[in-house]
Order: sequence, then C-alpha cells, then structure tokens
Amino acid sequence: MFGRKDKELLLEQISELSERLNAIEEKMAKVVKDNKELRREIIELKDNVNDVKNVTNDNIDNKDNNANIDNDAHNDNSAVALTVPESSRQVLYLAAPSDDGTFCDYSSYEQTGKSVYRLITDDGRSGSFAILDTADAVATAMISVSQFVKTVCKVEGNTRQYPTRIVTIKEGTAVKEGDVWKMSAKALVRFEC
Repeated sequence: MFGRKDKELLLEQISELSERLNAIEEKMAKVVKDNKELRREIIELKDNVNDVKNVTNDNIDNKDNNANIDNDAHNDNSAVALTVPESSRQVLYLAAPSDDGTFCDYSSYEQTGKSVYRLITDDGRSGSFAILDTADAVATAMISVSQFVKTVCKVEGNTRQYPTRIVTIKEGTAVKEGDVWKMSAKALVRFEC
C-alpha cells in the first residue's frame, strides 16, 4: 500500500508537524503565563483605583465637614475649625534587601524579576511589608534565601526544597531612614512546596 519513500515522507511530515506543535505549545504556555500576569496586574490596578477613589471620597467628605465646621465657626465665635489630614497611602515595591535589612532599591510599580516585597505606608515614614506572591518574586527570592529572605523574614517550612509559593503569615515593619527603608521587625513567611 505504502512504499518506502511514502513512509519516509510521512515520517518526515509527522516530525515536522510535531516540531510545529511543540513550538505552538511553548508559545501558548507563554501566552497563558502572560495572561495570568496581566490579570494579576489588572486586579492590583483595580485595587489601587479603589484606594484612590476611597481617598478622594474621604477628602471630599473631609472638605465638606471642614466647610460645615467653618460655617459654624462664622456663626458661633466660640467654635474652633478642625482640619483633618489627607491620607497619603503609598504602595512601594522593594527589591531584595541588603545584609543589614535595608531596602535601598524600590519603586512605585512592580518590576518583574526585581521586585520581591511590597511595602504599604500611610505616612511616608513607616510601613508594613510582605513578600510578593508571584512566581517571579519566588524565583528571585530563591536565588539566595539567606540574603533575600532571611535578612528580613523568619521562615517556616522547608527551605531546602524549591517552594511553589512563599506566603506571608505576618507582615514585617520598616521605617524610612533618609532615602532607604530599614526593617524594624521581621515578617513571618511560610514556604509551601
């Protein structure tokens, strides 16, 4: 039915199709990974937008309250106008800490392959930090657990196996000293395999 040349041609075509299928599967895996990353970023952006909306609404409410207090003060000389400070919540993404627990490199946006921690501060002087729950952060942290994790975190779980996740059980705290953030209390994290 099939000659030898036909079989060889068929095997060659199967091999070529297999290579194409492998390339398509690799591209698809990358698309899926990128899609997950984009969804995560969208969720973070939505959270940030909601935070901004809440701060804006709080500021509007505070201005309305202050206006009412000011009006009352004009009507009654014994009243004192109160001012409510505006919220200045800020989210920072921190690169790996130095040996003494100082975060020298940080930004207002997550940098893939560089950002390991997220710090939230309400006053720009002190804040709480947690390890990022992303595959990139885990990969970066695993480059040197003793330097990138243990300098600012107490660790539960097996650090000898590569974890699938690093979960923050208790956030750590840091204070701003000049242009850097210095760890003041270690976070508690768990390695999950």
